[in-house]
Amino acid sequence: MASLKSLAKDTAIYGLSSIIGRFLNYLLVPLYTAKISA
Repeated sequence: MASLKSLAKDTAIYGLSSIIGRFLNYLLVPLYTAKISA
């Protein structure tokens, strides 16, 4: 049971980091395009 709990925790951390990365990408793309086009 402990290994299942550990797997769930590691999966949640991995998934959360993926979501945060996509969110930051979504926020930073307009800034990058504004800097490049200026």
